[in-house]
Amino acid sequence: MIPNTLTMRNNGPDLHTEDIAPGGRLVGRFWNLSQTAKYLGKSPAWLKKHSAKLEKEGFPKNDPDLGGRDSKAIIKFLDHRCGLDQKSPPQADLLQIRAKAIANDERK
Repeated sequence: MIPNTLTMRNNGPDLHTEDIAPGGRLVGRFWNLSQTAKYLGKSPAWLKKHSAKLEKEGFPKNDPDLGGRDSKAIIKFLDHRCGLDQKSPPQADLLQIRAKAIANDERK
């Protein structure tokens, strides 16, 4: 029988952090409810309750054919939401941009 998870070893394959589930186990690209909730630091019940709101904000939807949510899309969503992607500046930069705009308006 082939196990559905693999334990990472120092001499294992070169994997990115998104390839590793919490607990250090290799998982497929699609995470089930429990894996997704654990990655978010939440319970499966919390994720069920808040998934509709999160999906309206761009959180990846569950793919019934593949049995879960795309882990790379989850990470991309979180990076964007936290300002870690190239498209949205970090919160501190947003505050500086807003402060400069206010200062420019007051000078006029």
